[in-house]
Amino acid sequence: MQGENRFGEIRSAVREAQEAGISSARERREVVIKKVGKESLSQESPETKERAINKYWDVEAGSQESKVMFVIPHLKNPEAGEMVRLLREKFPGREPEELQEIIKKWLKAPENEKPHKFLSVENPDLMVYQAIDSLRDVDEPGTDAIVDWARENQERDLKSGKMVAKRSRMFGDANRKTFFNKSRGVGKEEEGTFIQTKEYPTSIRASWYWALEKELKRTGKLDDRGKLLEPFLQVTVHGMKDREIDDSGDAYDLVVGGGSLKSGKRKEFASDELKEWFSAELELKLAEKLGGEQNMKLAIDRRGKDKVELFEAGQDGRLNRREVKRLGQSFAASGVGLDNFRQGGNFLVQTSDGNEREMRIPGFGLNFNTIQLEVSAKIRKDPALRRALGEALGELACEFELKEFH
Repeated sequence: MQGENRFGEIRSAVREAQEAGISSARERREVVIKKVGKESLSQESPETKERAINKYWDVEAGSQESKVMFVIPHLKNPEAGEMVRLLREKFPGREPEELQEIIKKWLKAPENEKPHKFLSVENPDLMVYQAIDSLRDVDEPGTDAIVDWARENQERDLKSGKMVAKRSRMFGDANRKTFFNKSRGVGKEEEGTFIQTKEYPTSIRASWYWALEKELKRTGKLDDRGKLLEPFLQVTVHGMKDREIDDSGDAYDLVVGGGSLKSGKRKEFASDELKEWFSAELELKLAEKLGGEQNMKLAIDRRGKDKVELFEAGQDGRLNRREVKRLGQSFAASGVGLDNFRQGGNFLVQTSDGNEREMRIPGFGLNFNTIQLEVSAKIRKDPALRRALGEALGELACEFELKEFH
């Protein structure tokens, strides 16, 4: 009965937003959240939490004793129906049927024909095809195979959990801070190519918290305040482009987000001890598994520095560490709110009518740690490298169960 009343309250808020003339579903959703959302995510009804989890995530529970959850937030590209909705907002003069046909042509064409067939300046539909091209390049393939290998050989009583986002990041990007008023999407506004996500990250980030909360409650790892009784690790697995090769030979294939040097303890999403241990052990395990045939270097990237710390296993089995130039964009993982899972935090739900309301993510306490791992295309495309990385991660997860961190 409580759940029915809650959903009735939500439906009523939706009708009020529609009657107020808020036509954008994206904006309307935030108005509803502002009106009926509980002050803290932990106070929301079980039915609402479960509905949100099922909408956004495929969850495979870990074993009762497991202390590790692997999370894959960006596996998928938008499906055809989702693309039509996004393109209709971008090109309001186009009919849905017309956009469906254009999408079909793009999807059926061989990859090598697309540049000259659809992306030439003479094509009257060039801007639409450019938009489709950008929408079909937001996934991070191979991340699921890596996690599957991580879980494949784990002992049954230490099997890690797994969460995979059901939707593409263009539906709602889970790996974004819950300040919805900043536009998210692909393309550049100044060039007229920007396409905004269907939803702001408010709901999908809340559902991520609820999925973790459900798993931690199920396995008895939370106290009566909702804080962890023992260390727990979530590893978010992302894809990155191959780091450019320069004359220094300091390219790297894996990046661990090191956070910000300026944030202090309050903004940490994992202890420094854990980040150092994870990076060093992963590099050594990969070197052992690949037998020197492939040299997979790992870097810790910290915001506030123009260099990264490179971890490289030597031929003698020892670990060499040094600072090298950052190649390409930073992957420090600061500023996306991962610290909220640990420390908690307030966020503003701001609506298009200029109103705002503060809500809270409670956080699971200092025993909760997040490692954001970026994996190069080189590894994700190579079955042998995917397997080696996955197996190394699986072993690390099991070792985490037994290790004590201060």
